[in-house]
Amino acid sequence: MRQIRQTGYATHSSLVEPRNSNTIVVPIIGKGGSALATIGLTYFKSALAADQQAIDRFAPVLKSAAFAIAEDV
Repeated sequence: MRQIRQTGYATHSSLVEPRNSNTIVVPIIGKGGSALATIGLTYFKSALAADQQAIDRFAPVLKSAAFAIAEDV
């Protein structure tokens, strides 16, 4: 949980099936500071050169969407 709080996202473990995909998940934080829900993106590993490429590309977009949703709740 500490790492998720620091980075603002979590990823699917590569040790969990299916191993040909990965998921980036961002919490939607309510006004009280607790997680209300999550928003995520699952991608096939074959579509990108590396997991870090997906994180760099999609985590900021997911964080923005999570913030916008939280503002609307």
